[in-house]
Amino acid sequence: MLAAIGKQLKLIVSILLLASIGCASAFARRETILSGQDIVVSRIEASTYPDASIQKTLPEFRPFPQLTQEQIERILALFAFKDGNQAINVFRHAEVKPVAKQILDAMKRLKPQDRLVVVSKYDKKDVVFNRPERNSMLIWNDAAGLNVVFGTIREDVLDGSDHDRDAWKEIGAISLKRSNSEYDLLPSSFYTAGKISEEKIHPTWAIIPEEKLAALPPVAELAVPSTRQEEKAVPVDLTRKLSELKQAFDQGLITKEEYESKRKEILSKY
Repeated sequence: MLAAIGKQLKLIVSILLLASIGCASAFARRETILSGQDIVVSRIEASTYPDASIQKTLPEFRPFPQLTQEQIERILALFAFKDGNQAINVFRHAEVKPVAKQILDAMKRLKPQDRLVVVSKYDKKDVVFNRPERNSMLIWNDAAGLNVVFGTIREDVLDGSDHDRDAWKEIGAISLKRSNSEYDLLPSSFYTAGKISEEKIHPTWAIIPEEKLAALPPVAELAVPSTRQEEKAVPVDLTRKLSELKQAFDQGLITKEEYESKRKEILSKY
């Protein structure tokens, strides 16, 4: 009896594993249509991703609406998350405009049945923290509205030596079954949360209905207050120390573990 149950469990695990591999393989076949210093935009055919079992539960797929750069900026500025007691915009104010422009350029190259995959990196140039941050999104339009599913939100990525400088571009499949992000999107009156099942929502899947899309307020009104606070200038001495530490790491004078330990020590003093 136990042996039979064991075989059934192994079969179920094998099926789930094969499904996961197939899903990741389909996502990996996306085609890059725009690649910049801090952004990579790809297209993936709607019939290819996600898998057929999920597509059965989705509303009718539709081509992207005709969006202006300002509308895309408002969409990007709409998303925020909570980190501890702070509400923080997913996209920093300084990156909203350039990311929106690149997305608009990429949309002009899409086919009617394409979904969009966007991976963007932001490195705060005026303060030498050791790692830039990455966001990744799967975007498409259907009868329910404009869908945005985040794979990663403000994820730290290593940007050190030459061999890993482009590592931020590599992401896993953005799933509609679960969230891989450390953070959840804050609720908004302008979008509803996508559902994993009838009872459970996807914490990083936002659906903006057409009527809400046309009514999004200006970017300045969408910025949460703490975003301005978190981007304030830091002491010059802190900047200098972090810069020297980063330089030592880039030159191979200290290990990654030593670098992380010393960085935490420096930051704890400010």
